[in-house]
Amino acid sequence: WWAEYSEQAQAIKEEMRRGRYDSDEDGVSDFIEYVFGGSPLRKDGQHLDAVGLRFKEEGLHLDYIMNIDANDVEIWIEGSNDLQQWERATGSIAIEDVDLSERVPYGAELYKRVVTQPDVDYRYWRLRYAWAEGEPVEK
Repeated sequence: WWAEYSEQAQAIKEEMRRGRYDSDEDGVSDFIEYVFGGSPLRKDGQHLDAVGLRFKEEGLHLDYIMNIDANDVEIWIEGSNDLQQWERATGSIAIEDVDLSERVPYGAELYKRVVTQPDVDYRYWRLRYAWAEGEPVEK
């Protein structure tokens, strides 16, 4: 992903580490586009559909699309019953192919759908993400 935007990659990455930089001013930070499938140079934010909930016969499935090359980012799911106390959810995880070729101009093959089936049932769910070894970027 970074290689495809090499002219501006280092500047974008430094700004992303400082906060909510949005190069293309589409309302979606470059960090979110990097992790969940988008371009920091093309206004495509309204098309990001990164997170989903699905109820199947075997229970609740939470899924999200992520850049498998984003090894400098940690992603996790948390659950809560009262919106006050949040716990990191555990459960089974599966990786599926997804076609983002129309949405991501470069590196679409780097994106996969991550499907999780939590082993604890919570009333509320949230997806958290952070630079590796850091505080969550967005809440």
